[in-house]
Amino acid sequence: MVIMDKTEIFEKMKEIIEVKFTDSDLGGPYNLGNITIDSKMGEDDIGLDSLDVVEVTLMFEEEFDIEELPDEDLTKIAENGNRISDIVDLIEAHLK
Repeated sequence: MVIMDKTEIFEKMKEIIEVKFTDSDLGGPYNLGNITIDSKMGEDDIGLDSLDVVEVTLMFEEEFDIEELPDEDLTKIAENGNRISDIVDLIEAHLK
């Protein structure tokens, strides 16, 4: 398992989101130009709907070689607006 710091995790997550949702055939509109660690993945910020969030979460699990992020943790994150910083923290905890 590769150890990554929060910045590296965030940059990889940002890349995954940008690559996946840059294709205009996927719907949107997506606000990909200003993704920060404090961005929320939801429709009010980056513009992902709930299905998009599930899909990108599965992509994060695959990219970071995580068997499965716990549902209870993902539920808490969803209740907080799917803030990228919360997901970075969760991934970082699973990489240790």
